[in-house]
Amino acid sequence: MENSRLTVTISEELKELLIAQSEQLGISVEEFANTVLLNALSDLPEGEKQSDLEGNSQKAGTDKFLGDDFLIESYPSILNFGETRFTDDGARSYTKAARYEFQKHASLKGLSFQDALNELSEIASKYKGDIELISRILKGRHELTGNEMTLIVGQTGNCPMQKTLQEWSRDSLPSLCRVFVQAIEV
Repeated sequence: MENSRLTVTISEELKELLIAQSEQLGISVEEFANTVLLNALSDLPEGEKQSDLEGNSQKAGTDKFLGDDFLIESYPSILNFGETRFTDDGARSYTKAARYEFQKHASLKGLSFQDALNELSEIASKYKGDIELISRILKGRHELTGNEMTLIVGQTGNCPMQKTLQEWSRDSLPSLCRVFVQAIEV
């Protein structure tokens, strides 16, 4: 395969993580980045495009209010889920964003898809998560509906998949939190 150059801007934290992981594996940053990208792209279900992951999740004007450091816990009114309803479009966008975050972090950890799912199963029960449903979602075999999200969040008081992914990835996943909030019916 012929090499070409692609320049991207990444956060300082991601850069440090890439360097640390590549050093731990004893390979160059370039080789590690190529492996991560190839693994992430090969794990995407056929026909899924990056534009699908984020394009439908942006409601007009919300980004200026929900910055990169957005955390759901910063908005106590959102945590009162009693009357919260989710839209089907928002649930689809949330499903795709969760799948993307899972695949990205599995690649960053150097885990196969199945090994990453195995790690999740140990965490999901803490948050009352249905690991079978979470697995089907992350494998691209199920797409959440607004009613399902409403029911799950209403029963548990949180989003078990999101909490599981946050703990597993050791990342607050602000972009996933943002998509979650944007899925709420207003």
